Amino acid sequence: MTLLARAHLRQLWRERWQALLAVLGVAVGVAVVVAVDLVNASSREAMRIASAQVSGTATHVLFGPGEQLDETRYAEIRRRWRAREGAFEGVVALAPVVTGRAVLRDALGAPLPVQVLGIDPVSDAAVRDFVSAPGEDGGAFDGARLLTERGTVLLDARSAYRAGLAAEDLATIEIAGVIREIRVLAVLDAVDDALGDGLMLADIATAQELLGRQGWLDRVDLVRGTAGRETAGRDTAGRDTAGRKIANRARPSIAWLERAFPGLLVRRPEPVTERLPGGLRIEAIAERSEDTRALASSFQLNLAALGLLAIVVGLFLIHGTMRFSVLRRQRQFGALRALGVMPVELGRTVMLEAFVLALIGTAFGLLLGRVLAGGLLGLVSATLQGLYDQVAIGALASDPAPWLKGMLVGVGGTLAVAAPSAAQAAAAAPRDLQLRALTAARGRVPWRAAALFAGLGGLAIVPGSGYLGGLLAIAGVLLAAAALTPACLRMLIGLLARVASRAPLRFRLHLLESARGLARSGVASAALLVAIATSVGMGVMVESFRDGVERWLGARLAAPVYARLPPGVPVAADARALINAHAGAWLERESFRDRIADVPVNLTRVTVHGRWPGALDEVLLAGRWDGEGALVSEPLARTLGLPLDSAGLGDAGIVFDSGQGPIEVPVAGVYREYGGGRGSVNLPAARWPAAAAGAISFEIFEVDDVDALIADLTAALPPGAEVRRNREILEFSLAIFDRTFRVTAVLQTLAGVVAALGLFGALSALAIERRAQFGVMRTLGLDRLTPAVASVGESVLLAGLAALLALPVGVLVAYILLDVVNVRAFGWSLDLALTPWLLLEAFGVALLAGVAAALAPAWRLHGAPPAQLLAHARVV
Repeated sequence: MTLLARAHLRQLWRERWQALLAVLGVAVGVAVVVAVDLVNASSREAMRIASAQVSGTATHVLFGPGEQLDETRYAEIRRRWRAREGAFEGVVALAPVVTGRAVLRDALGAPLPVQVLGIDPVSDAAVRDFVSAPGEDGGAFDGARLLTERGTVLLDARSAYRAGLAAEDLATIEIAGVIREIRVLAVLDAVDDALGDGLMLADIATAQELLGRQGWLDRVDLVRGTAGRETAGRDTAGRDTAGRKIANRARPSIAWLERAFPGLLVRRPEPVTERLPGGLRIEAIAERSEDTRALASSFQLNLAALGLLAIVVGLFLIHGTMRFSVLRRQRQFGALRALGVMPVELGRTVMLEAFVLALIGTAFGLLLGRVLAGGLLGLVSATLQGLYDQVAIGALASDPAPWLKGMLVGVGGTLAVAAPSAAQAAAAAPRDLQLRALTAARGRVPWRAAALFAGLGGLAIVPGSGYLGGLLAIAGVLLAAAALTPACLRMLIGLLARVASRAPLRFRLHLLESARGLARSGVASAALLVAIATSVGMGVMVESFRDGVERWLGARLAAPVYARLPPGVPVAADARALINAHAGAWLERESFRDRIADVPVNLTRVTVHGRWPGALDEVLLAGRWDGEGALVSEPLARTLGLPLDSAGLGDAGIVFDSGQGPIEVPVAGVYREYGGGRGSVNLPAARWPAAAAGAISFEIFEVDDVDALIADLTAALPPGAEVRRNREILEFSLAIFDRTFRVTAVLQTLAGVVAALGLFGALSALAIERRAQFGVMRTLGLDRLTPAVASVGESVLLAGLAALLALPVGVLVAYILLDVVNVRAFGWSLDLALTPWLLLEAFGVALLAGVAAALAPAWRLHGAPPAQLLAHARVV
């Protein structure tokens, strides 16, 4: 190491507390990025393995009307496959499937959700390798016992461990409120550590009996274009089929971009649907898995964006530290230049300091990120289970992408933000450095940078840019505000100084000193503004979302009583008569899955008994229920290009296949909906004549005695029926909503902590810089309390002004999130709910951060004697 490099590193050690703050900024930022990406990678891996374990080597699926299939048609399908007719040419294997959800109980009695997968061991051995066909070898378990023994299942290892079950144990499961007894024949080996609970395999007949779906199949899995399990199976890590691995290798750059920025790209393959007679259709597995991934991509993108926010705030801190270090050592640099040090060498040594800080901060950040990821894993897993019915995430994935991204962001980002300071020190003449002329640039307003960022924000929200355009617009707005923060603070402080022209001299001097210190504290104030603005924007968005969801649920769940039957269970005549005797109006709904224009939808056949409840009109955006046309959810209307106003709905219609040929139904109205995948449709029952075997539910209005109706219905409906007050469902739904955004609040807090560290570092540096000034003032008789009060007052002033600037920026961010990002990503329209308490809370948090950041520097100034302050000043 050269003498010059050692001299700079010694200087770095002398200012080790400032350097430590910079290291902490990098470490916390890198930790948040790595933790978020590790959790997102684990979520993707769990979804991939869950899809692979259910689909096996299947490449396509065959459905009937309503995304289900009458089992009497399976024999016909198998005959056509044997004959290689039409669409079955090239299909080498097929297997029927029945799926559903059940609940086990773990050793502590807590609910343990599992997916019931009903298979035919004879035909399924060519698609999935959990079991082998009777009389064959090679599977994990001989399927003969599943066929011959009633109520028997296979259970995955993790679920079996949590439930305290082993082979040949008896257990009980709950399905749609019905308790059933099963026998665990064997425990399946865990496919991968990232896979959580749970999978329960059963024979088709057993699954139909458990799920109450006698006579119905969910789908038929097809293996097309391969030789079955032997040539296209999953490897030992549970990866996808060979065909899909080849497709991924063809686009490595896209795959790595998706891994580096989770949720940024949502690849939706073009829908390829082969329609067969009788309402049957064949779809690709890849398309359906992309639909599932798209549901969670928005949540993952939200987490990734907050992780990047933390590192951006940390880089602001690094930039401020390096800039102040260069300004503070101008005379030293001037002396070195006068002694013959070349400009390139001087700039290189400044970059060496930044590189050392980056390495130390990144190393600590990677370790801290692994710990933080373990804490976030449970929150994200619970959120994805509640929102998307995804399997639990059992462990962190071993994906190198988050670690590489963390190192690149930590080291590369630090060097990037340190480069301007290094270039400034290297480009200055020795005479200018001796005269400390670089400080003259501190009042320059970066109009070009601000205009560039603002232009990026304006350009990104143009139509056709997608929800990514909205996210770019938010980035442009935040960067433009950050670039203008020092100039705005200087202007506001100057305005305060003019207003307070008759205030005591000590107060005006504090204002002037605050303006002078913006060369150091301006960058930290900009970081605080970004953190507060993002917090306000996310807070207003969440509050608006919650307000909209609460009003929507309040109207949607306006009925006092809700009842639901198990799928496939018909309604007895005496149950309808009982409801008629207690209620003046009620709705009967039968829900199932279907597709319209190759878009998956939740289809509901609605029968109105009495009159249409007026409370449901509150969720309508356009039109009304007329008993003849369909009500389409807003996301589906946007996907299909339907008009969202009553005037344009007159000629709108949708076409679907009921199994008896295509049926066109006019659109009577569009209603708000927050959830349900890509959308849903409510249509009069007469418009769907075919039997669907969906889940039947009742919404009962105008009830005189709610308790009596619930008691009578519970006794009259078959076992497994659910009868509840809608208020309970409302409270449960809002609890899931609040749990969903708990992770967001944690990451916002971490970003605020990084910003507070930046402000603390800036104030500490200012206290060091002003030691000579305070030492002279203390020698002339100034009391020791004044410097400490000045430090706290300056911090509170900067934090308060930064918060005032952040509030309108945060509201603008919330507006873009609501009216651009949410609409383009989900198809939801939300009204802006601006709560004064939320703004006051953000302002109070900023002031609290200012006070906390100033306490340590103020305490040091208060306790230091004048001689010590002057001695420190002579060192500089």
